Amino acid sequence: MPRAIEQGIRTAIWQAHRNEQLDSVALAQRFGLPRRTVQDLLLQARRNDGTMPSPAYHCPQPASQRLAKDPIFLQAQALRRDHPEWGSEIIRIILAEHFPRATVPSSRTLQRWFDQVDLLPALPGRPHLPVYRRATAVHQTWQIDATDQIPLADNSLASCLRFVDECSGAFLGSRVFPPSVQQRAACGRA
Repeated sequence: MPRAIEQGIRTAIWQAHRNEQLDSVALAQRFGLPRRTVQDLLLQARRNDGTMPSPAYHCPQPASQRLAKDPIFLQAQALRRDHPEWGSEIIRIILAEHFPRATVPSSRTLQRWFDQVDLLPALPGRPHLPVYRRATAVHQTWQIDATDQIPLADNSLASCLRFVDECSGAFLGSRVFPPSVQQRAACGRA
């Protein structure tokens, strides 16, 4: 936004225009302003019966007041409060899923919104994962290993799940998918 022209300079421009009959080009050179700015100021003075208006810049409302009932704004705040470790980009992606037909604001806009309603930014970096502790008792934890797309003799493919106790290393069982043709026939699916 350009700087405001002081009231004294505005008044001097109007007086020089009226008293000396200077045009906008001469006034712009005298006061070191763009010609278009001087033309706009003279037009404003003419509309106000020869009185140069004072600078009036509109200050927009903060987002917290302007968007108080906007569902995207409210959902973004709720997601940040429920998940303070999430960054604005993941919140933006979730908002896009929740509001597929709406225009979702950018990550930077979300960050400004959170700042205006005093929601702290997410901590930088990845969260520290807890240290894994191996099972100390039998059946406390099972390991499940999967193998997929194993070719069989009849050129069909199968998958297998193997269950092992973590503490003892004992084999607990396995499941093969899909069931064999004989089992499917017994179930009435052949």
